[in-house]
Amino acid sequence: MRGSSWRTYTALDRRVWIMSGARAVNTMGLSLVMAFMGVHIVTDRGVSAASWGVIAAIANVLQSIAQGYAGELSDRIGRSGLITGSLAIRAAVLALLGVLVWCAAPIWMLAIVIAVSATLRGVFEPVAYAAVADVVSPAERIAAFGLQRMGTNLGWALGPALGGLLAKVMPYGAVFLIAAAVLLAAAYTTSKIAETRPAGRFVEVAKTITADQFPRPAADPSGGARQRFGAPPDTAHDAAAPADPEPRATTGPEAKLSMAHAFRLALRRP
Repeated sequence: MRGSSWRTYTALDRRVWIMSGARAVNTMGLSLVMAFMGVHIVTDRGVSAASWGVIAAIANVLQSIAQGYAGELSDRIGRSGLITGSLAIRAAVLALLGVLVWCAAPIWMLAIVIAVSATLRGVFEPVAYAAVADVVSPAERIAAFGLQRMGTNLGWALGPALGGLLAKVMPYGAVFLIAAAVLLAAAYTTSKIAETRPAGRFVEVAKTITADQFPRPAADPSGGARQRFGAPPDTAHDAAAPADPEPRATTGPEAKLSMAHAFRLALRRP
């Protein structure tokens, strides 16, 4: 049984493993510092626990909103750029947050940067999962998503422990710079993954629409066009025209109708 389970994981697309490794590195880098942010703000800066709770709540709400839009956006422009870009930008945000912590910047500045960091996480998560779903079969999805969770859990296991050790030998703000470097490593890793969905979903749906979904007369299209525009049909020509041997992708006015229908179908997709 164990051998069979291991073969299930080893048979997965290598990009699934790379993404799991990137998740582990990403989570480790974040948990190096963010696991202790509440302690720093409440204990070192003297802010009330309730105020920190409000900051954390706002950050999580923004993260949730970002998750709701990021997956939809990746359907249009692709996964790779959003995944790598969110990690790279978040590395810069963490570095900025470290400088603010080091300089004892006002709490409102810390709150804004924390919220931006959480929003970027909301961009990364659904798009990374979508990229995994793109490269595995339905039968492999349980193993593929389980592997992603393993990477996240490994990062949470290592990050806080390492962060606590580092905080003993250097200022807390300096640990953020290490975390930023770790996130850049994760961004570099994901940049090596080829785009899993290069085409926008509207174009993709439009390409699947054929004359089966938009029936057209078997007669010469020019005869059909004459009828549509009010001219008398050329019955002799139409009768002699052979039927289409197989459904064809629509062209002309039908293509415009197909594209409009494609947009409607795409908007109905979950």
